[in-house]
Amino acid sequence: MLLHQTLVFLLSFLLGTSCAGELKEIFKWKQVYYEGIPPEITGYNNYNNVPMGVTHHKGRLFVAIPRRAPNVLSTLNVISMSEAKSTESPLLRPYPSLEMNRLDSSLPKEERFTSIYRMRMDTCERLWFVDTGRHVTNDGSIKEHPSVVYAIDTTTDTVAERFVYPSNVMDANGASISVAVDIPNDKDCGGAFVYIPNLSDGKIFVFSLREKKMWEFWHNFFHMNPYQGDYFVAGINFQWPDGIFSIALSGQDCRGYRTAYFHPMSCFEEFSVSTEVLRNQSLSMRPHQGDDFKRIGERGDGSQSGSHYYDNSTGVIFFAEVGRNGIGCWNTVKPLMPMNMGTVMQDEKRFIYPADLNVDTSGNLWVITNTMPRWFYETLDTNEYNFRVWSAPTKEAIRGTVCEL
Repeated sequence: MLLHQTLVFLLSFLLGTSCAGELKEIFKWKQVYYEGIPPEITGYNNYNNVPMGVTHHKGRLFVAIPRRAPNVLSTLNVISMSEAKSTESPLLRPYPSLEMNRLDSSLPKEERFTSIYRMRMDTCERLWFVDTGRHVTNDGSIKEHPSVVYAIDTTTDTVAERFVYPSNVMDANGASISVAVDIPNDKDCGGAFVYIPNLSDGKIFVFSLREKKMWEFWHNFFHMNPYQGDYFVAGINFQWPDGIFSIALSGQDCRGYRTAYFHPMSCFEEFSVSTEVLRNQSLSMRPHQGDDFKRIGERGDGSQSGSHYYDNSTGVIFFAEVGRNGIGCWNTVKPLMPMNMGTVMQDEKRFIYPADLNVDTSGNLWVITNTMPRWFYETLDTNEYNFRVWSAPTKEAIRGTVCEL
C-alpha cells in the first residue's frame, strides 16, 4: 500500500502537480485545554479533546470538539487571536458560554450543545452548525435528542436560530457533521438556505430559514465508491465507508444560483448540482433526478477528501486530502483531472489528517489537522504535537501550483 501511494504521488508530480507549501503553522497543541474552568468542575478528560472543525472570523478562531469519546467538557469553543498571538498552544474558551456546552449544565436540554463537528460563517456574520445530539459515554453512544440546526449571531454572541430536525427527515445515524450556507445575493439574511450532507445515510438535507422547513435529497452519487475506501494514514491501514462529506458553493450566476460541488469521502471523484435544484422542495420528491446531478471528473488515486471549500477570489476549490495528509487545489476554469490538481501542502509527519478547511472573509485559508486515525486506532503520544492550525492567503497558497492562472 505504501509503495503504491508513493508511486501515485510521483506520477501525479510528473503529470504536473506542484507543491507551494505556503501554509503557515499558527497554533499547535500536544493536548487541548480550556481556560477559566472553575475548580469544582471535574471529571473531564483532556486526552479526548480532539478538535475537528475550525472557522475564523474577525480575529476570532472558532474550534469544534465533538463528543466522540467520554468526558469532553466543551464542544464549541473560541480563541481570541489578539490575546493568543504570542502563545503557541492557547487555551480554548467555551463559546458562547461554558453553561451552554456542559452536558450537566443547569440549563434546559434544548439550550445546551451536545456534539458539534464543523461550523461555517455566513455573510451576515452568523456561525452555522448542526448539533448532532449524540455523545459517547463510558457505556457507549447515546443520542440524547434529534439533530438541531443552529446559527449564532457573532456580533452579539447569542443564538439567532435553532431548528430541530422534523420527524419526516430521517437522520437515523446523526451523521450531519458539516454545513454549507447559501445567502441569496449575499445580503438576504432571512432567506438563507443551509445544505447539510449526511455521510452515513447518503443524503443532502436542505433547511430553508424563511420557510422554517427542511427536506432531503437522495442520490447514488452520495455514496462511497467501494473500490476507493482503503486508507493508509500515519502508518495505519483502515477502511472507511463514508459517503457525501461536504458541499462547496461557487459564486452566484446571473440568476442568483450557485453550483454546489460535493463528493463522498471514500471516493476520488467530484460531483455537482445547481442550488436551483436543492432549493426546490418538490424536486426532492422525484423518483429520478435526471441529469441535475452531474459527475465533474476525478482528482486522482489516493485523493480521498473530507472538507472542501470554494474561494470566490480565485475560483479555486481547496480539498482537505485526508488520504494524502495534504491540501489539494483545483481551479474550476479547468477540467477536473489529476494533471489539473495542485498540491498546496503535504507533510507526512506534521499534517496528519486535515479535518477541516475553509476561507474567511479576508481571503485567508484556514486548516486544522488532528492526527485523528492515530487517536482512533492507536494512542496519541501526548509528548508530541498532535493538533495544528494552519493558514495562508489563498492567492499565496496556490502560488506556483497548477491552480494559479
